[in-house]
Amino acid sequence: MNIIKRLILYINTIKFLKLSQIYYRIVKIIIPRAKIDPKQEVNFKRFKNWNHIDIHKEKISKNNVALFLNNKTKLELPLDWNNPTRDKLWSFNLNYFEELMSEGSKDKRSHHLELINNWESHKQNLTNTNLEPYPTSLRVVNFLKAFLRGLDLEYATHQNIYYQASFVFHNLEKDILANHYFSNLKALFFAGYIYGEKKWQRFAIKEIFTELDEQILDDGANFELSPMYHVIFMIDLFDILNLCFCLDEEQLPDRFVNKVKEKSQSMLNYYLQIIHGDKQLPNFNDSSNNVAPSYEKILEYSEVLSLKIKAVSNDFELIDLDKSGFYIALLNKSKLIFDVGNIGPDYQPGHAHADTLSFEFSIDGEQIFVNSGTSEYGSTKKREAQRSTRLHSTVEVNNKDSSQVWSSFRVGNRANILERKAELDSDDRTICFSGVHNGYSSFFKKCLHKRKIKVSENSLNIIDEILSSEIEKAISRFYIHPNNRVYIQDNMFCIISKSYVMQADLTNINYEVVDSYYCSGFGNELPNKCLQINIINNKQKINFLYKAKND
Repeated sequence: MNIIKRLILYINTIKFLKLSQIYYRIVKIIIPRAKIDPKQEVNFKRFKNWNHIDIHKEKISKNNVALFLNNKTKLELPLDWNNPTRDKLWSFNLNYFEELMSEGSKDKRSHHLELINNWESHKQNLTNTNLEPYPTSLRVVNFLKAFLRGLDLEYATHQNIYYQASFVFHNLEKDILANHYFSNLKALFFAGYIYGEKKWQRFAIKEIFTELDEQILDDGANFELSPMYHVIFMIDLFDILNLCFCLDEEQLPDRFVNKVKEKSQSMLNYYLQIIHGDKQLPNFNDSSNNVAPSYEKILEYSEVLSLKIKAVSNDFELIDLDKSGFYIALLNKSKLIFDVGNIGPDYQPGHAHADTLSFEFSIDGEQIFVNSGTSEYGSTKKREAQRSTRLHSTVEVNNKDSSQVWSSFRVGNRANILERKAELDSDDRTICFSGVHNGYSSFFKKCLHKRKIKVSENSLNIIDEILSSEIEKAISRFYIHPNNRVYIQDNMFCIISKSYVMQADLTNINYEVVDSYYCSGFGNELPNKCLQINIINNKQKINFLYKAKND
């Protein structure tokens, strides 16, 4: 990329940032790390009413075999706490100490204390990569949740946790904001009340109250629009609500507790609507299964907190999650999730993909059409590909992305939704969606993508239109979940799932079926197939018919 193009890319990215973000990024360059507050004596309190849930699967076994991001390895401690040869995200996961919240933690207390003592004895100074504010925030909370559960931490450990919280307080991630900043606030909320630090309490309550309205949309979605990060944020909120229930009424404003409970319920409702019938997360934006807690753990935690678990109809329903931009069709055991929204918060689109007007479709819990998903972070070609339009079930025009995703977490110009409609016809038992975006337009040339999806009891009809007179190439892609078998016979495209058969007549359609991959989790990719259709004369229709195998 030449200098002029790269300069334009930077401008198109920076122009969406808040001025405060730019200010704090400059400050961070000038003052990389702020000092912590010295304190001679640390007092702490364990609250009796904490409801503990082992929210994660085992992360580190008793013989120190770690499993992070589908990567199982024998730990080399203390080296691995800050091992430069390790992937940064893997190192972060090790330093989160989520193992303290894993299944069977009650029977591993001595091992957990050994891990904590090993970390404390061999940690480096606060310029250490794994002592950045975000992993530090998560580690503070996990240490304190383990303490509330009954793990007897030494006084020196409490001093260490206090200093880590102080470090977070003086190094708030206001340059990043979003989920990073909220994690900072959560750490201060926990540390503030357990260590009786009033200034942390006041600051956390004030800022969390504001961030709840900023980061949780009116339809219950986390504003980064990643189902995986939605769950992570929701568990953060559950933890805050859990601690609220431990505190005396005079210690917290009623409006704060009510707001946390209201938003927790809203996020839970959204989660139950957006997941597939098999309880897996859809792959919109940075989303991957087996990272966030499972459906079963979420429901267990919800019940402990007395949140209502609302059943989602599976017969005939149209759900418009208008603030996050998703439409959902539920009809005759099938479920379609259609992304007709913008990519997320303008000032923090780090987890956004160029997936506008993509969709996922499942029948009776069996996923059929999917997006490819996310298997890694980092500045790699694979990361760029996984964020690109071409690895999503949508339309790519002129080999370009609908939104200008680049590097690991950057976005330049973005697709904007110009039109979205939905209609439910009770007589015909059909649900119809449509959306239009301008992601392929430029200053000199208008180019719109319009997609219309119609779902009936046994069919899925999709019409793609490119509203432009000057396009060289447009490809519509349909990624098939790897659990399905695909074959073509006499131009009849067939998908065979465990219980269903889906077919589409491709006569007079310019198509090919190509090998691809599906990310079943971080570090894990499974081979699958993709149906690619070249859109001729700016318009393409395809109709998929499906039925149960025994019909």
